[in-house]
Amino acid sequence: RYRGLASAWSATVGAAQLLDGRAVHVVLAGLDGYAASPGDTVAIDVGGSVLRRYTVAGASAGSLEFVAVLTGLGPATPWLRSLVPGATVRGQGPERPVTAPEGARGVLVVGDETAIGTALSVVRPGQVPVRAVIRSSSPLPEAAALLESNGCDRVAIVPAGAAHDADLAAAVADWGADGAAVVAVGEQSANHAVRSAALAVGIARDRVATRTFWRPDRTGLE
Repeated sequence: RYRGLASAWSATVGAAQLLDGRAVHVVLAGLDGYAASPGDTVAIDVGGSVLRRYTVAGASAGSLEFVAVLTGLGPATPWLRSLVPGATVRGQGPERPVTAPEGARGVLVVGDETAIGTALSVVRPGQVPVRAVIRSSSPLPEAAALLESNGCDRVAIVPAGAAHDADLAAAVADWGADGAAVVAVGEQSANHAVRSAALAVGIARDRVATRTFWRPDRTGLE
């Protein structure tokens, strides 16, 4: 559906802020060839025509921002570390967006560190309360502060591999099974576990959105 809408675009780096040594918050200005919307997926050239995909965490006229994880496993990490204001960035987009199900009274965003940008894109409209639960081996105080300063109702950084049964139960208790929505972002099997747990506590299937950004033993996504 979105493949035919994607177009080539370019922009310049306005800012690139390191978050906890684990991610980079990038703001692009002078965006040419594409009108971005929060939640869009964009494919960015990280060198040698190699593309990596990120969620648009925020957008305004002529600009967009994203949060990229420093995995240390591929070409994106050195490229991200090299970004300085004024550098040119090229990419393609939009691709399939990552958005929260409509009509919710509250949204729970859960995932690994790749979910930070998605949580920003979900909370910024300010329409309903948004909670973020991020799995990480690091405490991520700077990433948590970024989410809180943009309106996240609650931010929890939990150990990698943590289950989310209690988070889902709390969302249902506060917003109702018919009012709670879930967005799961990250590795495929972890997303599946979140979906199964959400259904088990009574959240409707159409209120659970997932987006896989990486899979074990598969290259091309970071």
